[in-house]
Amino acid sequence: MQNPQKQIESFLTRLTYQVIDLASKLEMLEYLQGCIHNERVEVLNATPAFFRNTMDALQGDIIIKLHKLYAGGKHAKRSLINFLRLVGQQEPTLTLPGTELNPSHVPLLIDRHLARVEAARPVLDRLAVHRDKVWAHDDKKYSDEPFKLHEDAPPSLKDLRELVALAQDILLQLNGNIRNIHMVMQPPQPDDASRLVGMLGRYLRWAKSAVVQELIHSGQLDL
Repeated sequence: MQNPQKQIESFLTRLTYQVIDLASKLEMLEYLQGCIHNERVEVLNATPAFFRNTMDALQGDIIIKLHKLYAGGKHAKRSLINFLRLVGQQEPTLTLPGTELNPSHVPLLIDRHLARVEAARPVLDRLAVHRDKVWAHDDKKYSDEPFKLHEDAPPSLKDLRELVALAQDILLQLNGNIRNIHMVMQPPQPDDASRLVGMLGRYLRWAKSAVVQELIHSGQLDL
C-alpha cells in the first residue's frame, strides 16, 4: 500500500498535469473564438465545419473535465476537492521538505482553498447546467429550445477562464507547500492554434496570388 505522503504527491502531480492540459485547451478555444471577430475569420471560413467542430470539441471537453475537477461527491475520488480534503486529513503525517510551512498550519491552508472554491459556486452551478443538460446528457428542454440555455446559464469563456485560473493558483501554491516545487503552470505549446491559422492564412494568400491563379486557369496547377 502506498504511503500517504507518496499518495498525496502522486495525486498532486496528476491534478497539476490535468489543469495544464485544461489551460492549453482553453487557450486554443479562446484564440479560435477570437478569430471569428477579426480578419482571421477568412481562414476559419475556408474550412468552417472543421473549425466549428474543433471549437465544439474543445468547449465540451473543457466543461466536462472542469466539472469533474471540482466535483465533491463520494464518487469523485480524483477531484481537486477530494484532494484538498485528503491533504487536510493527513496533516499530522505530512512532511514538507524545504518549505517554511508548519504541518499544523495545513488545515487552515486547506480551509482557505476550499473557501475559494465555494466562493466560485455560482460559476460552478452554471458549469453544471452545461455539463448535465447538454454535453454529458441530452435534456429535452434544451434540445427543443437550445437558446433557452443562454437564458438559464449563459455560457461564458470568462467562467471557464476563472475556474481554470483558480485551479492553477491552488495547485501552484500546493506544489510549493507540499513538494517545494515552484513551477509555471502554463501550456507547453501555447502557439499551436495561432501557428496553424497563420499557415492556412499564408496558403490562402498564396492560392489567390496572380501567378497561382494564372497557373490554375492554364491547367498547369490543380488545387
